[in-house]
Amino acid sequence: MEEKNKNLEKLFVKREINRQTLIEILTPYLRIDQENKQICLLPDFSKIEYKDGVIIVLLGIKMLKVEKMREDELIGPSEVFDISKINLSTIKNTLRELEKERIATSEKGKYMIPNFVLEVLENRFKNLKLKDTKDFERTRRKRKGPHVDFSRVKAIFESKPDEFAGELYDFLVKKKGEYLKKALIIIKLAKEKCGIDGLTAAEITKILQEHLRVPKVHHPNITTALGSRSASEYIFKQPTKSKKVYLYKLTKSGEDFVNNINLRTEKK
Repeated sequence: MEEKNKNLEKLFVKREINRQTLIEILTPYLRIDQENKQICLLPDFSKIEYKDGVIIVLLGIKMLKVEKMREDELIGPSEVFDISKINLSTIKNTLRELEKERIATSEKGKYMIPNFVLEVLENRFKNLKLKDTKDFERTRRKRKGPHVDFSRVKAIFESKPDEFAGELYDFLVKKKGEYLKKALIIIKLAKEKCGIDGLTAAEITKILQEHLRVPKVHHPNITTALGSRSASEYIFKQPTKSKKVYLYKLTKSGEDFVNNINLRTEKK
């Protein structure tokens, strides 16, 4: 009779969270920074498949909600990227797959994992095998392409963010969108402040993301902006030794455009 009741329990949806199961799944891959209410990923996170990585991030957000460090557990692709650094398009595709597989649900473009799915995920992660580091690195290079060397822009990262950006700091950090303007500004600042003539899209993205901490800026935003028709007047592309990688430099019109950005934003 007792065994029958246990089997019957499995059939019913559980609204409450099994906190212990959640902890067991997450412990190998992340820690929670209670003071800053943030997720900190551990080295083994990089040794699991992208789909499992996205699941871990979603469950990490669930834990923040459980511990009252966050109001809700719905999370969009951009926030998953900010935490995991998995390719943004991969994240979007993975989230759609998880929804089709009934592992995640969505609401207005944001995703979460229902509590009752934890039992299924517990078995999934209990038997999860980590990839060998060497094999994983080879696979990742094939997927993501060659490693990007950022040593060229080391001087920028050694400067103070507000001193590097100067009067344009607030525009870069607080103004939403405006990816082309932000890219042009970074190109100009790199040359004026650090003597670096021309930047790649990856370098511009890294400076905005990691040095200036500009929210919601991703590599596709910058490449799309620099490749737009309106950008051709302000920049020219100089080929590099790497295939399909260019240095972007300002034309005279580009410099004039950047010099007048402050005036245009003040009028708005």
